Amino acid sequence: MKRALLCAAFVLSCAVTAALDRVVDEAEALSTAERTALAHDIDTIIQEYKFDVAIVTQSNLGGKPAQDFADDYFDYNGYGIGESRDGILFLIAMEERTFHLSTSGYGMRVFTDYGLRRTIERMKSALQEGRYFEAFSTLLSDTVYYLDHARSGAPFDRGSADPESAPHSAGKETRLLLFVIALVALGIALAVAFALKSQLKSIHSQRSAQAYLKQGSFQVTGRSDQFLYSTTTKTARQTNNTGGGTGSTTHTGSSGRSHGGAGGKF
Repeated sequence: MKRALLCAAFVLSCAVTAALDRVVDEAEALSTAERTALAHDIDTIIQEYKFDVAIVTQSNLGGKPAQDFADDYFDYNGYGIGESRDGILFLIAMEERTFHLSTSGYGMRVFTDYGLRRTIERMKSALQEGRYFEAFSTLLSDTVYYLDHARSGAPFDRGSADPESAPHSAGKETRLLLFVIALVALGIALAVAFALKSQLKSIHSQRSAQAYLKQGSFQVTGRSDQFLYSTTTKTARQTNNTGGGTGSTTHTGSSGRSHGGAGGKF
């Protein structure tokens, strides 16, 4: 009987979380195709690992600290899988140029302090340069890698293999889905263009501008050619691989639930 009740509670939890929006882009930092691709990868993580992921962008936080905003957003909007509310939420605020990762339940074990710092370092340059989709994709890739680590009995921590050298299934699926969406959008655009072109049967192209000039109104008195050039400079980006500490530091949110996490400025 108890087992049946636990199964029912889990199914109800999954049904509730399935209705939630996992990519809440209030700041409009992403395109429709990018939001769709990220949501697809998050759904894959939820189905495969029973672990929740949410990405939230805000224009501003109304003076509230990023940690408190992220914790409360997770708790009061019903995120998290199962009784322990397993998951992670990534918040960025555009005006404050700040971000925070809030972990809950099993997420506090999966994302150690070291793992959080490593992921932040991997995302930071993309955030600073406005490449938000790339930053979010990095988070999803690392989430899969860390979950696999935790499944083996050892959460990602100091001394673990660098996630940059590991395969990231979520990132690959994101790029593939985004490519498919782009192809569909291109096909629609081409179809519309050909439809419009077919309506312009009375218009014909001219090989020169002679037909549009009034006789004797234009004379060329001289000619010159100028060579324009451009220079491209590439600078290698340095990565900070340092980090310390093991395990996860936790705190209590306004809801009374425990959270781990880390954040900063970008």
